[in-house]
Amino acid sequence: MIELVAGPLQPELFPRFGIVVRAPTEPARIQLTTALNNLRSDARATLTASRSLPQSLPLTSYTMERHRYSTQTFLPLDCARYVAVVAPNAVDGGPDMTAALAFLVPGDTGISYAADTWHHPHLVLDRPAAFAVLLWRDGTTDDIETRHLDAPFMLRLP
Repeated sequence: MIELVAGPLQPELFPRFGIVVRAPTEPARIQLTTALNNLRSDARATLTASRSLPQSLPLTSYTMERHRYSTQTFLPLDCARYVAVVAPNAVDGGPDMTAALAFLVPGDTGISYAADTWHHPHLVLDRPAAFAVLLWRDGTTDDIETRHLDAPFMLRLP
């Protein structure tokens, strides 16, 4: 079984999977043009509000998902902290869990997964959390691909 330890979010390691969304420290605006990417001409931007219940770690999972043609952006509205598990594509097209990373994300920080990035479904810690979620959809099965892994992975905190 692969064991992933969720360490602090390291913005320098995240760019191959997406971008980290943080508010500027001074009055200003930051343009995040790659946070809203769509590779299908007939897909529409969707904005949803979600509430997630906290999970306890360690956690064992067999599931990863991706949005092959769309970014997916999570903007915390009310959150203590959450975990982002990401993996590159394997040769067979599924997630390469041997190269997976797990990040502990503070509740004042958003993330935007790049299109075609394998990630674990949303996972919050400590208390219920609320997010605004941006995703492009066209209503087909291409909106989301979920994979049941042959072998589970375990996620834990240090």
